[in-house]
Amino acid sequence: MDKQMIKYLCILGALLVVMILFFLITNAGGVKLEYREMEELLVKSARNYAKDNPKILPSSLNSAAPSISDRTLTELGYMDDLSSYAKDETHCSATVEIYQTISGVYNYVPNLDCGEKYFKSVKLSTKVINDSLTTQGPGLYARYDGKFITNDNDLDRISAVDEYVFRGDGVHNYIKVQDTLWRIVAIDEDGNLLAILVDELSANTTWDNRYNLETSKYYGINDYENNGNKSRAMQTAEKVFDEKVGIIEKSYSGRIKYMITPMNLCVGKRAPSDTGNDGSIECKKVLEGQYMGLLPAYYYMSASLDENCIKTTSKSCGNYNYLASIGKTWWIATGNSENTYEAYGVSQKSLRAEVCSYTDEIKPIAKFGARSVYSSGKGTKEEPYIIRYFKKNA
Repeated sequence: MDKQMIKYLCILGALLVVMILFFLITNAGGVKLEYREMEELLVKSARNYAKDNPKILPSSLNSAAPSISDRTLTELGYMDDLSSYAKDETHCSATVEIYQTISGVYNYVPNLDCGEKYFKSVKLSTKVINDSLTTQGPGLYARYDGKFITNDNDLDRISAVDEYVFRGDGVHNYIKVQDTLWRIVAIDEDGNLLAILVDELSANTTWDNRYNLETSKYYGINDYENNGNKSRAMQTAEKVFDEKVGIIEKSYSGRIKYMITPMNLCVGKRAPSDTGNDGSIECKKVLEGQYMGLLPAYYYMSASLDENCIKTTSKSCGNYNYLASIGKTWWIATGNSENTYEAYGVSQKSLRAEVCSYTDEIKPIAKFGARSVYSSGKGTKEEPYIIRYFKKNA
């Protein structure tokens, strides 16, 4: 064997030794994972634990079981010590929350904390509030005792608010859920996010088309719901949730249901001349446990920054209002209290009482649970917020 060949073999041998050492060093302590992969591991481990111990699962809808710590999962052999998976020199801790969203369907939500410097799971509501909370101009406003807080001193002084509401146009409140695009309307005191579907449904609908005694015509009845009798608008919203009404050029995945939490929907009626946008009129009648519905009038009025948006049908309500641009004509949940055959819809950017039997688009609303974990995005149409969905979370 000549000297040149020996030289090459020595070089190859040295490289092989270096590669082996590198492999041993980087894999010391077990397989290393990205932080997002660690969240997936937590979900998988918690699911296996629940499969072996079904009594820990929440027994009622929209309820959570006591959170499971990473220490419990480690001690019972469902995973190794959490910090051993981290690529950085950091200590990690975590819990997994289990929610029953629909009968027999469970949503597993990890809360991973590896320190602010490295990674920490963030709830979407927290991210949105931190990004958009304001007291002036377009953005997210805190509402307390029925009124919006419009100066920083009051905002700092009040420790708990009723809700946060997006107001103005050009606000960064887009959210993408699976293949569908929504806009966040409000965030309640518990962190649940009320959102309205931006995408267009494959079919329009009447608000209602039943026989009306007041008019002796099939003009419809403007009760959103009455003693179990549902308006056509309510029925259509429920069909969207049940995947019986499609969305144009979009795929509505049933997995969206895992992220939705039941809401109390205000469906009381109001007159065209009624004033106030705090919900006290519409919320005189509340439907509990609704998974999808239509937007009450007061939220449309609240979204406007125009000080002249005073009455239900004030044309100024369409000014400085992001909701004025999500569709041309679409029904809302509120009926006209001055008769039995008209309900309100958005038309020419303001609310207008229309005969219920007219056919228009609807824009369903739903509440995405406070458990929703932020994945990415800035809230713009080009980069909407995205809820972290775990492939094996239900």
